[in-house]
Amino acid sequence: MDLRWPLMWLLLGLVPVVVGLAWLLRPGSLRPGSATLVAHTDLLRRLPRYATLVRRRRLWAAWSALAALVMVVGSVWLAARPSAVTTQQPTDRSRDIMLCLDSSTSMTDENVEVIATFRKLVDQLEGERIGLTIFNGAAVPVFPLTDDYDFVREQLDEAEQKLAAEDYDYVAGTILEYGGGSSLVGDGLVTCAQSFDRPETERGRAIVLASDNDQQGTAIYSMAEAGEYAAARSIVVYGIGSPDLAHDSILRSDFEDAVTPSGGRLTLLGQGEPTAEIVAGIQQLERTRLQQPAQPIYHDKPFAPTVVVCLGALMLAGGWVGEWVARRRGEARPAPPAGATTGSDSGSGVAAR
Repeated sequence: MDLRWPLMWLLLGLVPVVVGLAWLLRPGSLRPGSATLVAHTDLLRRLPRYATLVRRRRLWAAWSALAALVMVVGSVWLAARPSAVTTQQPTDRSRDIMLCLDSSTSMTDENVEVIATFRKLVDQLEGERIGLTIFNGAAVPVFPLTDDYDFVREQLDEAEQKLAAEDYDYVAGTILEYGGGSSLVGDGLVTCAQSFDRPETERGRAIVLASDNDQQGTAIYSMAEAGEYAAARSIVVYGIGSPDLAHDSILRSDFEDAVTPSGGRLTLLGQGEPTAEIVAGIQQLERTRLQQPAQPIYHDKPFAPTVVVCLGALMLAGGWVGEWVARRRGEARPAPPAGATTGSDSGSGVAAR
């Protein structure tokens, strides 16, 4: 067991000094010449009752001092924060996955299945950071990259409910007024690529892009340009396409232009298992661990010093109770009859009058 603040033990050395000074400097302390001299005290000192009271007083003082010392030791020990120390090597899974979802009305029927695919993807990952961005005419981040998987699942459940109900408030930020266009997949992909933080670190990055590629309007980035933009930043793009793309080779080829430059691939809903392929691809991303010096972790262990403090308090309380009981018994003793002679008195030849 280690102590977080071992210097607190210096208090044990200071306590006797402080107590001694307080005793010497207390008001009314004895000084040379201030004592009152009393003669003929030998008889008093030989009385059995006097000897009993002196022994009891000394025992009470010693017991109180011991109890106080136990309490002081326990208090200082507790203040020094006894702790158990363990070391942990911090690690960081350096892979980030951004889920990029087309929230246009043409994807309403597919989004429930897409989010179910996202949920399966989350269940098969561990330690990676995950984020979600939805796009239509513009892209809006739903939540940034995080490794809080409970939060991720809650957000995916909410997205599934809102998109299935075509909740306008949920997607309002993605809709451009005055004919700005919709389902601009290339622009959405670029925005998702820009959502990764820590650009200076070596991290595996991937985007899971889900869309039907039914673009209405003119995008700033074409699908091929968006794919090159992501590839230039070492971001692998995996595509999840609408089943309609199976019947439109032009739109499907255009979608593939966004995923192939980075080494990703396009999977259509209803054809194969996109989750397994995406997870397999993500597993191939370089996984590095940022090695850092082992950090000590302190676990406070206050039980033992607390027991010592309580023991000292019980000792002090027990001494008080014992002293009170002894005094009550002494006060209850009957007085000797008139004319009686004590053993001490008879030995000295002095009779009680």
